[in-house]
Amino acid sequence: MKIILEFPTKHEEEVLTIILSDPTFVLPFLFPVIKKVENENTKFKALGRFGITNFEMNGNVYRRYNGVEYIFTMTPKGSANLKFILDRNKVRIEFDYEGWLDSFTTLFIKRWFNIASKDFEERIRLRRIEKKI
Repeated sequence: MKIILEFPTKHEEEVLTIILSDPTFVLPFLFPVIKKVENENTKFKALGRFGITNFEMNGNVYRRYNGVEYIFTMTPKGSANLKFILDRNKVRIEFDYEGWLDSFTTLFIKRWFNIASKDFEERIRLRRIEKKI
């Protein structure tokens, strides 16, 4: 499954790179079923519940010259790549996932991403205030 979403932003690329590199902010924002995120340097572990199934995500965050990339595996079975590609005044999200309940989860993830894109400007603004960026 591959999902691509693009939307405008007024925030600077440098600020977005800092904020979008934080899995404790990004993962619960994009995936509301995530309830806990632990972060150490570039590694993260996230725990959540989808329907009646608990799941765990383990991965790494990489800052790229034009954005941020998350590469992770999921238990039960799955792997994913989440990219934020930053360009002047726009953000492009690319999410590529293979694994557990692939076709079923696509509907939910598309919906979550659309909601996140609508809330993006305000959530980034609030995060900037919170982190004094």
